[in-house]
Parts: sequence; structure tokens; C-alpha cells
Amino acid sequence: TYLLALKASGIPALRQIEPLRYFELALGYGTRGYEPNLGEERSRHVYYGISLNVAELLGVTAFRDSRGSRGQRVTNGVLEVLQIPGTAALADHRL
Repeated sequence: TYLLALKASGIPALRQIEPLRYFELALGYGTRGYEPNLGEERSRHVYYGISLNVAELLGVTAFRDSRGSRGQRVTNGVLEVLQIPGTAALADHRL
């Protein structure tokens, strides 16, 4: 499964709107039952929805007093490639 997140905090006009800057628009694609086929029915799915920008939230809470610290940089790097379960509301459309 692949997920692309457009961060509101990365858009100057949205960055200024306090609640919006903590959200991301998410778009994803995934398949099931293809190589190696373990007996599952083959299916393709498109996902779309909103998710929390956890790195942005941590920047104003846990890392508020240590902006740019090594811990924050490592955390931000991990959160660039990992979506924490339960932080996204996604709809699923089967192709």
C-alpha cells in the first residue's frame, strides 16, 4: 500500500490557519491477492481522506522547547515514511 500526504503546513496560506495546519490530505493505492497469491481474491483499492500531521503536533508540544533537536529530526524522519495507526480517516474505493 502506498500513501501520499499533502501537508497543510507546507502550503503558506493554510499554515497560518491554526487548526488546519495540523492536518494532511491523504491519497493512497493498494492491492491484495497478487504475487505471491496466497489464495486471496485479487483486488485494487484507492484510499482518500484526512490524517493528522503528527510531526507538526509534536513540534508544538513535545518538542516545543527543543525545536531542531536531534530527537525532533529523527522523529520527523520516521514520520515522513510511517503513518501511525489511528491517525488517518480514510475512505476506500475498490477498482
